[in-house]
Amino acid sequence: MKDTQIRYTLNVLARWFVGLVFLFSGFVKGVDPMGTAFKVQEYMTAWSIGGITFEWALPLANFLSVALVTCEFLVGVMLVTNTFRRFTAWLLLLMMLFFTVTTFADALTNKVTDCGCFGDAVKLTNWQTFWKNIVLDVPAVWIFLSRDVRRKRRFERDVIVLLFSCAAMVVFALFNIYHEPCIDFRPWKVGNRMINTDPTLRMESYVSYRNLQTGEEIEV
Repeated sequence: MKDTQIRYTLNVLARWFVGLVFLFSGFVKGVDPMGTAFKVQEYMTAWSIGGITFEWALPLANFLSVALVTCEFLVGVMLVTNTFRRFTAWLLLLMMLFFTVTTFADALTNKVTDCGCFGDAVKLTNWQTFWKNIVLDVPAVWIFLSRDVRRKRRFERDVIVLLFSCAAMVVFALFNIYHEPCIDFRPWKVGNRMINTDPTLRMESYVSYRNLQTGEEIEV
């Protein structure tokens, strides 16, 4: 009995910990889906697999951005509310596997310097992002291993939670695409001073010129 209670408590803590991280990640990217779309485009142009590039999918960046933030938000909601336990456990495991492999490759190659996992709200280096995912992998694996624990079936309730959460995030993301972000984390948001006032941080501009006939290049 005591062992069962401990396992139940650990499962709840794991679900809430990972769920809140996914909710936060989905929300802060959902307030600026265009910024997330730009990040998706950056990944498409920077990476290739076996010579196969992904530039053909650049027109889908906006759709993939909304799909990503919606999926993250849904996983967060379903973890916190314990909705569709097995489906959520599988989806979480696959997403964490993808995120961990991708951020490890980023950390090694630095092809994409900022993964944008928390949008403009929280900036992390590639190695910080990778180790963050390693920390999340531990409770994610626990959630997956305990996915078959019996519980009272609440199919209708789970469907309502899923559909409402999906609709809410899609509408929220589309609103922020067609209007300015309702919460602006961008460095150039209204009220931020963009002019450099530190004399030690001198800004220099460079222009490259190429002679079209000789191919010679000079930098000024």
